[in-house]
Amino acid sequence: KLEESTKEFVDGMQKSDTNLKAEKSQSVTIGGKPALRTKITTKTSVQAEPGQVVYLYSVVRPEGLWYIAQAEQPSKQGELEPVFKQMIDTLQFPN
Repeated sequence: KLEESTKEFVDGMQKSDTNLKAEKSQSVTIGGKPALRTKITTKTSVQAEPGQVVYLYSVVRPEGLWYIAQAEQPSKQGELEPVFKQMIDTLQFPN
């Protein structure tokens, strides 16, 4: 369910954004729940740095699939990664 739903979501985004490229999803844990992390690259309208890196996290919940996306410019990857990691590490889901 998690892999299929995440692939379906990413495929839908790729249909509307031909610049979007997704890497193979990696298994991770968020709030004690199995999750996937998918690194996506695409272009933005920002002239100075048109590239964008998005980390898409997906988790299956009883209510359906839950997503969080963290986006950054490639030049900021080293700076923002610890902040993004801290955000993901502090997420909790009610049972």
